[in-house]
Amino acid sequence: MQSTNKSEQCLLDIKDHNGDILKYFALGIELEKFRGAKTLKLRAQSFFNPNNIRDFDFFQPTLPFPVFSTKAKEIIAPKTDDIEFISCTIAVEDTTIEAFAGRILNRKPLFERVDDYSIKLQDKVKLNEEDLIVRDSSNEQFYIVSEKFRDLCLAENLRISFIEFSMFK
Repeated sequence: MQSTNKSEQCLLDIKDHNGDILKYFALGIELEKFRGAKTLKLRAQSFFNPNNIRDFDFFQPTLPFPVFSTKAKEIIAPKTDDIEFISCTIAVEDTTIEAFAGRILNRKPLFERVDDYSIKLQDKVKLNEEDLIVRDSSNEQFYIVSEKFRDLCLAENLRISFIEFSMFK
């Protein structure tokens, strides 16, 4: 899954001074500070402006978790319990937009390391019919979406691009 315009300047910056955001969103460690109405603050990189940022339904922050537009959240949330949506704001130039950071709750062993620079999908991996998005349980920086998730996004005209899994980091 990637934003519709993939570039190094097409990410969201996030400050994680004490590592709590990584712990909560990628490692799955429960932290009370993210429950309730507290809002995460992200900053759009220079590619974005107040007009073009509204053309995206998926954003990639500099940490390994997805961020979705409000439209995408409204479509995806009723279809799955695989992901918890946390309110966030994205600062772009002198304005902010509402979005939702995704904490992937569905964790399974998916990948195995081949060497220092590559991984592969385990031969025995089978996603269930209910699986829409899954985070690898031992390589937490990686997550995948199912064909069902992709089909839902395409059917609802969400502006999200999908790429086939690559063996390289």
